[in-house]
Amino acid sequence: MDERQRRECGDLRALSSEEAATQLISKYAGRGCDWMAFRLLRCRTWKRKDQIRLARHFLFERPSYGRWDLFDHFASFMSLRLLVKLAREHKFLDAQDLYHVRYVLEPKLMQRARSESDTAAIREMLAESRFGQSHPAGTGSGANAT
Repeated sequence: MDERQRRECGDLRALSSEEAATQLISKYAGRGCDWMAFRLLRCRTWKRKDQIRLARHFLFERPSYGRWDLFDHFASFMSLRLLVKLAREHKFLDAQDLYHVRYVLEPKLMQRARSESDTAAIREMLAESRFGQSHPAGTGSGANAT
């Protein structure tokens, strides 16, 4: 971590969790997949409500090509079941999303699973994302069928 990053981490730590989350979201809003923002996520602890705000913003409200790798960043500081719950709220609708859910997100989440209930939550999300009623017909890839 360079001096600028250390200074930004210190600034975030000096704020409340809510203020730090707001600052991070506003500073890095609309900048695509900014890896600096994701490094800064690990600089402090976050209250649960702020974890949810940050995940919704960076993973779902402004999705980017690199967001699939970002799930691992979020899984490093938030409950796996909470992260899976947020992912389940988001509807993965197109074939590219479904491909990434299957081949990028699933292995990352399974690697982080620490209990049978974690694994069950992941499997439920995967089943919903592939075969859920909310998906228009023909949006999934044939590779996901079992």
